[in-house]
Amino acid sequence: MIIKRGAPVQDYKGKRWIITGVKNKSAAINHFKAKIRIDDQFKNAPDGVYTWTIVDGHLLTLPVLNAQEVGALHINMLMWVPPEINTDGDIIAGELRKNDSIVNYNLKSGTFMEEKLKGKDERYIQAVVDNVTAKFESVDIIAHFLHCRPCTHEYETLSGESIIDTEGIRTSDEEMDVLKTNFILEPAAGGNTDFSNLFGGVRRSRRKHRGWRRRARAKNLTRRKANKQQVRQTK
Repeated sequence: MIIKRGAPVQDYKGKRWIITGVKNKSAAINHFKAKIRIDDQFKNAPDGVYTWTIVDGHLLTLPVLNAQEVGALHINMLMWVPPEINTDGDIIAGELRKNDSIVNYNLKSGTFMEEKLKGKDERYIQAVVDNVTAKFESVDIIAHFLHCRPCTHEYETLSGESIIDTEGIRTSDEEMDVLKTNFILEPAAGGNTDFSNLFGGVRRSRRKHRGWRRRARAKNLTRRKANKQQVRQTK
């Protein structure tokens, strides 16, 4: 389970925390893994902010229950999906805000989208948006891409308006109990805490991502070989 640097977790009493590690990894993973919604399961999910991924023709979502995005990272989502979903293919990812059967979404994912969108033009972005919108519509969700205007950074211009960073997410008492039971929390000092060295920064996260992709390829290869062997035995 990967924990990234980011904004502090904030509860409804205004207390702020930094999650720096995991105490009970298995329990933590099971808690968040159970919240993944696949394809039309998302239609009846509670309103709120989510991360989303489209891979192997499937729409995957996870609720963002804390501002640090613990338990909602795209890379963790792909680690936790059922084995029949092939995660070793093209990946589109972003953030969304759900309100009943309507979502506003962007294409923001530092792990999966920043490099993919670099140097692309508006025609490319429109093609991606059309495909994503069509996928949401296939599960009876009306979807709108959040254009970022005006934006000063190329990635923001292409990926759309931020959702998680601007939402001011506060964590419920129930979820705070889960975090305190399964993670290591440290009080955040005001609003100016420096997170740059807590987890080795973006480079370490990207190294973990590359390692995960190698493991995913090996896992999918093993699965395909096992399926072929099973077919031979049944003939």
